[in-house]
Amino acid sequence: MGHARIGSRASEGVRPAPGRVVRLGLSGLLALTVLSCASVSVKKTDPLKMATHMTRDVLGTGRLSEESFQTLRLHHLDNFYRNKPLHALAGLKAIYALEPSPNLLACISEIAYIEGRKADQSGRADLAASLYLMTAAHTFDYLFGAGEFCVDKAFDNQYYQMQRIYNFSVGRYISLYQAKEGTLKSHRASYYFEEVDIDIGDWCGVYTRSYFDTFIPATEVAIRGFRNRYLHHGLGAPLIALRENLGKEPMERFYPPEGIVHPMTATLKFERVYHAKDGRPRRAWLQFHDPRASRHLDSGSGTIPLAADFTAPYAYLLDRADLDKYRFRGLRNSQKSLAHQGVYLMEPYDPEQVPVLMVHGLGSTPATWLELTNDLNGDPHVRDNYQIWHYMYPTGYPFLYSGKIMRDTLDAFMDEVDPERDDPAMKDLVVLCHSMGGLLTRTLVTHSGDDVWNAAFDRKLEDMDLEAGQRAFLSGVFQFQPKPYVSRVVFISVPHQGSRMADGWIGRLGSSLVRLPEQFKNRLNDIMARNPGVVKPETAELFARRGPTSIKALSPTRGIVRVFGKLPIDRRVAVHSILGDRGKGQLEGGSDGVVPYESAHLDDVASELVVPSGHDAHTHPLAIIEIKRILTQHLRERYSGPMTSGVDPMP
Repeated sequence: MGHARIGSRASEGVRPAPGRVVRLGLSGLLALTVLSCASVSVKKTDPLKMATHMTRDVLGTGRLSEESFQTLRLHHLDNFYRNKPLHALAGLKAIYALEPSPNLLACISEIAYIEGRKADQSGRADLAASLYLMTAAHTFDYLFGAGEFCVDKAFDNQYYQMQRIYNFSVGRYISLYQAKEGTLKSHRASYYFEEVDIDIGDWCGVYTRSYFDTFIPATEVAIRGFRNRYLHHGLGAPLIALRENLGKEPMERFYPPEGIVHPMTATLKFERVYHAKDGRPRRAWLQFHDPRASRHLDSGSGTIPLAADFTAPYAYLLDRADLDKYRFRGLRNSQKSLAHQGVYLMEPYDPEQVPVLMVHGLGSTPATWLELTNDLNGDPHVRDNYQIWHYMYPTGYPFLYSGKIMRDTLDAFMDEVDPERDDPAMKDLVVLCHSMGGLLTRTLVTHSGDDVWNAAFDRKLEDMDLEAGQRAFLSGVFQFQPKPYVSRVVFISVPHQGSRMADGWIGRLGSSLVRLPEQFKNRLNDIMARNPGVVKPETAELFARRGPTSIKALSPTRGIVRVFGKLPIDRRVAVHSILGDRGKGQLEGGSDGVVPYESAHLDDVASELVVPSGHDAHTHPLAIIEIKRILTQHLRERYSGPMTSGVDPMP
């Protein structure tokens, strides 16, 4: 101080006026005071509000996190960012090239993501894709830059945010690229200051990538109609892998005609040791993983969880199928609905996993199982050990005829997937059946002998005047025996002894709406015409007028129903019952509103559970918990020995 600098006015001998000196002195003093006495205050506030502010997520708010704003301030780029965010992004990249740090990577990633969203929402798809790719690259570098994982990362909020931004950006990049190119293929892409050569993996679990027509990020579908959505948090973009079912391969006839869907997860791995100054593009690998087959990824320095969405693919399929339109169509017009009859797989056939076959009831479709199917798919223990199948059928036919169709369909399915009958899966079928579907299922696990036949006819089959086709038809409907591949059955709200509702006005109205195929009725009429008086009176009444509709056939006054309900179930098969009581706590004399307790109840079963529900007991959370318990029990017994009805080792 006191020494004049060369070039200053003081060195030239010029002295300011006294008033000016005072004014300058006061201004300098004020500036010095402001700079040296910045005000800091602390006041009480809402702790949740402050915690939310300090940990806010760019994905949730669309704004930079507090950590990234701090990074901008530290590099004097905060005002620059507000006015020209892409220029600030370039500045951060230049700083990072000289002084790499995780905080700079995080800030670059967040800005690239925010600008990508802006471009995306304004329809600038190419710019959005470029910025999402930049986001994915920099979040990848943040997540894996250290080369190893440590416990600290598990408690790092910024680390978790970078993982989520990475997942979203990878999924959105895939979506935008597909929309532009029509399909995924290896390609060169670029973003600010860098080029990337992206190699696309050829496999999606057991399928080749080309098997699927498109991949839809699960974040792009909003789901309504499910109680739960099952996610597995981790790395990667959860996808819906979709293939249009054109029946090009033999097994595809056992998948829903509306499409073949699978959960899939994509990861985009970037070359770690890379320098832009090398003058070549950075390499990256887009890979697809089946989250059903593996829940973790090998990072090279440890395993990390694989992200997945197990609900989105199933919801997407249900939305495309629109099964509600088949509910009453299957009841009213059985002939048209036969085109959709069959066994449908939900995932590739596995010869080792235990199959669970779900059979719906009257006026219903496989959509009635949507809550249960979703909850089972969401349970890793179930996913690892079971494969879910659905059986769909027209519900206007009488249950004995529908039972014949189901048995024939299952036998044909077994011949296709396991002609040698040596797959473990084909010896261990678990059937979950609701309402009338339980009567179809009983034909899989009971021996009819001559009892059902004698309840319908006064003459033996061999003594009737029949053509060969007519004889085979009647034998298939009225005579059956247990199938060796069924090992366990869960009956849910099943009218084993019929339902009185079939005789009431609701039953008569419903039966009047059913239109059985003329070919079916003519076949029955021809048999009776060739054999007059052979059909017992109440069976003849069942066949009369509009024919033996499913609803008429459920009357507890019919001899066929009474005899059928008393047929013993093969003791080799474990049997469970789940019933509804409408929350009234009444067993004897109670009802689920459609089926009385006495009709739904079975003696000598492994377990019986009554839930506070109506006839839709299979959708009740307590029923689903019970089904999971039964499936867990089944696995225990599968490896420790078979179980017979009437024995329940679970407390």
